[in-house]
Amino acid sequence: MSTCYNAGISACEKGEKWQAALWLLTRVRETRLEPTVNFSYSAGISACEKCEQWQQALSLLREMRRAKLTPTVMSYSAAISACAKSTEWQTSLWLLGEMWNEKLAPDVIQLQRWDQRVRERCAVAAGPVAA
Repeated sequence: MSTCYNAGISACEKGEKWQAALWLLTRVRETRLEPTVNFSYSAGISACEKCEQWQQALSLLREMRRAKLTPTVMSYSAAISACAKSTEWQTSLWLLGEMWNEKLAPDVIQLQRWDQRVRERCAVAAGPVAA
């Protein structure tokens, strides 16, 4: 049964339907099925990331900890990306530090993507440069 929910959450992620993904995740908990880190929470966080819902992504990370589940690199990566897309670069850096504290290491490509996204957002926030 949880496999069906996981497939639904994953489909919502791909379709950028973060509210539907969170609703399905709620149903997993209400039916007392065991949500899995990679397929339930991480897909929900990724759905939030795709729609720049950084607060919801962080909320799911907190919820994972309350459920005694350990966030994975994939979970953190999606949350960091959600924050970076929403100009919450300070929160992205905080999450990156939290990853290191948990002894989780993103790969080089992820670090490069985050760095580029943060630089782009900072440039947009700073506005045009006078010549």
